[in-house]
Amino acid sequence: MFAAKEAVLKAVASLTKGKSFDFRIVETLSEEDGKPYININDELRVLLDEASVRTLHISITTEGDYAIAFVVAC
Repeated sequence: MFAAKEAVLKAVASLTKGKSFDFRIVETLSEEDGKPYININDELRVLLDEASVRTLHISITTEGDYAIAFVVAC
């Protein structure tokens, strides 16, 4: 899930005043069908509001010891 946290950081941080944030506030969960999503808690909502982001779309793939996550901030 570290790849997901980093992808959210890269998608959102550049849109905020501080250009960074503590990615420990990012929590990735899964729908019943396995589809990943970012849980938008109060701390993350403040940053998303500052960045004018309403939603985050995430895709995660793994292969062996490797993981890649891609986030689109809308």
